[in-house]
Amino acid sequence: MTRRDWLLTALAIAALALRASPPLLAASVFLFFADHLLAVYKWQLLLAGLGVPVPFFPLFRTATSGALVAFFVPSALSADLYRGVAVTRSRGSGSRIASSIVLERLLGVASTLAVGLLTLGWIPRVVLGLDSTVTLVVAALLLGAGMAGFLHADVVFRAVEGWLPAGLGGLSARLESLAQAFGAY
Repeated sequence: MTRRDWLLTALAIAALALRASPPLLAASVFLFFADHLLAVYKWQLLLAGLGVPVPFFPLFRTATSGALVAFFVPSALSADLYRGVAVTRSRGSGSRIASSIVLERLLGVASTLAVGLLTLGWIPRVVLGLDSTVTLVVAALLLGAGMAGFLHADVVFRAVEGWLPAGLGGLSARLESLAQAFGAY
């Protein structure tokens, strides 16, 4: 980009910011930071449950630096890799830190699936004007079954372990590590 393009882009962003509603802009900035603080706190709890105590503000600095890295390195995993390497360098216990990051990702997927399933339950009513009682009950049952499977993944895995290929043998130890992290959480 040329210097002129940068200037035009900056002016366009400034014009957009001036047209924004100040209360809504302030609320969105507040919610962004609140979400980031809660995510760091959740990660701190996961790490503490695994026996890797890390003070909040160094962890916040590491997570924020990871978000900045992810902004410039286009990958969803770049922030996680940065966070894992940075905390492993300062605290050791690379496998525990990796387990906490994987579990944090799994919790995010589970919450997204929960919201998605409940939204699917409401679609017939909102879009078609139909009674959504049955679809809500089905969505809630699927959500309950999914959460039960998630919370007892180690038991489910042991039940089907004999049917899996031999190359997945080390998965049992990894699931056990994740179960310990989740139990401590």
